[in-house]
Amino acid sequence: VKAAEAMASMAHEAPGFACHHLLIEGESGGGDELKLLSALDVVRGMECALTPRSPAACSGKELAHIHQVAQMTACMAMKDLRQVVQLEAESKLGEAFRVLRERRQNCALVMDRHGS
Repeated sequence: VKAAEAMASMAHEAPGFACHHLLIEGESGGGDELKLLSALDVVRGMECALTPRSPAACSGKELAHIHQVAQMTACMAMKDLRQVVQLEAESKLGEAFRVLRERRQNCALVMDRHGS
């Protein structure tokens, strides 16, 4: 939950910026144990915490936050298709990189001429 909160706060501090990775320090706090978490790692951890008898199962306030997030609608957290960068399959990578940089995105929906 702390990782998800950190990613969300970074996105709020710099509108249009998407944080997809987070460097975290291990439990000891001495800087000797660093880990790189992706947004997918955070989702997997939250999903696992909701699974009964999971080794990652949470309790108390943290679990209540995860349950609250799980009840949110997709449109509250995910982009509408109109906001996603869309490229034709024949687009050159240079053009794709330019559009991604300009739109401050890290992925694009690629479609052929028939829209699939």
